[in-house]
Amino acid sequence: MYPKFIELHDKGAGDLFGININRIVSFGKEGVILTGIPTDIALATAESYDEIKQLIRDTGSLIHRADPRLDETHPLTMADLKEMIGEPVWNSNNGFWYLVNSIQTDPDGSNEKIILRTTKGRIELLFDEDDLIRFPLYRMRRER
Repeated sequence: MYPKFIELHDKGAGDLFGININRIVSFGKEGVILTGIPTDIALATAESYDEIKQLIRDTGSLIHRADPRLDETHPLTMADLKEMIGEPVWNSNNGFWYLVNSIQTDPDGSNEKIILRTTKGRIELLFDEDDLIRFPLYRMRRER
């Protein structure tokens, strides 16, 4: 199979660079993350998420939707997450599963954050009410 390249623009300088899509680990509104040695490499691009997705599709590669067992019609609220300690949630923005670890409240009680950890146990993300609007989390569909 021949390598498939896409051309992207550097967000700062606007320079063009070609990327072999087989090295793309993930992509989003900020750019792409490529496999690298010893660590992955993040590249900020001028292209939007939808533009990068279309460029990848134009090479003949497939981009699949999230697991159909997910309930993506009802984003989780802070109230939902408070009752989900220890349960998995799907972050549709980065395509990863997390476990709801705990709730953190500011000393004055003004702001609550949900602490998520990776499935490997590392504390990863803190979400407040605003984050849940910008970066919705979802759960698996409930059996009826």
